[in-house]
Amino acid sequence: MASIYLDDCAVDHRIVRPLRAAGHVLYLPSELGVGGQSDERHLITAAQLDAVLVTHNQQDVAPLHHRWQREGRSHPGIVLVRQQLDLGTKLAALHRVARLLTAEAAVNQLLELALFATEEQAEA
Repeated sequence: MASIYLDDCAVDHRIVRPLRAAGHVLYLPSELGVGGQSDERHLITAAQLDAVLVTHNQQDVAPLHHRWQREGRSHPGIVLVRQQLDLGTKLAALHRVARLLTAEAAVNQLLELALFATEEQAEA
């Protein structure tokens, strides 16, 4: 099971409550005292917590991921979420991320939430 760090733009308590109720570990910037910080600060915090960073902010986080790769820096993984996804689809996919994504598979990966759209896709 992967721990999840929802950055500021991905926090939605309609998702947080059911994921936590299902037993998943979720970190929120506001609870950690890093709300409103830069994308890099969120990635650093997620790495310190060994949690996969979940974000809507593809335009900034993807280049950040590539820069970290060039610099030889490691992170526990990033999952990019499209904002236009409906709540039910997003919740189900994030549940699969938390349940099926392993630390070994996620490390230094930049993944789309769409990879977890179905159970079969997530298991692959």
